[in-house]
Amino acid sequence: MPSPYELATSMLGSSEHANHSALTTYLRNGGVNLDPQKKAWCAAFVNASLGQAGIKGTGSDMARSFLNWGKPTDTPNVGDVAVFSRGDPKGPLGHVGFYKGRDEQGNIKILAGNQSDAVSEGVMPANRLLGFRTAALPTDANGNPIASAPAPGVTLNTPPAMAPVADTGVMPMAPAPVTAQTPMAQPDMMAKFNAALMGQDGKAGPSSGAAGLDQIAAGLKPRVDPQAAAAAMALTPVSSSVGGGGGGSAQAQALLSAIMQNRRKPMGLSLMGGGLA
Repeated sequence: MPSPYELATSMLGSSEHANHSALTTYLRNGGVNLDPQKKAWCAAFVNASLGQAGIKGTGSDMARSFLNWGKPTDTPNVGDVAVFSRGDPKGPLGHVGFYKGRDEQGNIKILAGNQSDAVSEGVMPANRLLGFRTAALPTDANGNPIASAPAPGVTLNTPPAMAPVADTGVMPMAPAPVTAQTPMAQPDMMAKFNAALMGQDGKAGPSSGAAGLDQIAAGLKPRVDPQAAAAAMALTPVSSSVGGGGGGSAQAQALLSAIMQNRRKPMGLSLMGGGLA
């Protein structure tokens, strides 16, 4: 259901002259039987807006009657009721409307009826304010506010009730436990490659993939500088591989050194990437 302020806003711009029929109908729908062309109707407009929202008003056409309606507040919200004096501050006359906020000077902005003979937005001087009023919450038997209870005629939105689940007698299946995945052990492929290429003794014997390197190296040894050969043989290889990457077995290091010393007669061999190709 719309709030009183929302209902009042829907009539914004309605004039007691140009929109007399619509305005009279609005007042009547809110329980107020009054001709806005013949009588001041600011209080009637607030009462009609409250009535259409299902909230009891004052039942009076006097603006100051709202000083006894609801409960007072010093921190009004948009849509609360603001009551002002008109003429003598101590006299019976006044003006009433719905609070909209304050301007930069602290004056009070309101939405009200009977402002320039119409429903309009206006600004009232702060020094004419008599009080702000807000709708009182329903109370229990002890007079304590029931914050969760709706105002009269207002229903609260509640989530729909969940449909009951039929009892089939079958226990629901529990989700399968999640087990940690253990990475598979990776074989030492380089070690296997080295063993297949250079043999278990690392000397490229007859049972290796590089069979004959030992004979080739041996055939080149007479032409190798003894000091260079000794230095090559003393090297500690990073890995016992031949080709592509650096390092190699002692046998391969000796062979490479020998080839470098005999580079004037490459004997059909070539060097690529620091290894034997």
